[in-house]
Amino acid sequence: MFLLLSSVGVYAAVRFDNPWGNKVMQITIDLPPDLEQDLLRQAEQSNIPLQTLILQTLRQTIQPPSVSTAQWSESILSYEASPDFPAFESHRGELLPPRELELC
Repeated sequence: MFLLLSSVGVYAAVRFDNPWGNKVMQITIDLPPDLEQDLLRQAEQSNIPLQTLILQTLRQTIQPPSVSTAQWSESILSYEASPDFPAFESHRGELLPPRELELC
């Protein structure tokens, strides 16, 4: 990634290389001044280069959720229903039996 800092904004030219050394993609982004300052401040506070911060943020944005975030939260897993509420299975007797499939 190549960065050019200016008074108007950070111009980011991103170049991703594959293992064979061929250029895959290049992106130029014109950032508004407030976002530029936020990125520079965050990179400085994190003590990492701006390029690393931007790449980490992009990876986190496009990554599918991890297994841990796709699971039910503890508050859902530990939920206890009201004892006065009828059990789900108590209404099964009121259900109609399934229809027989007609095979052609």
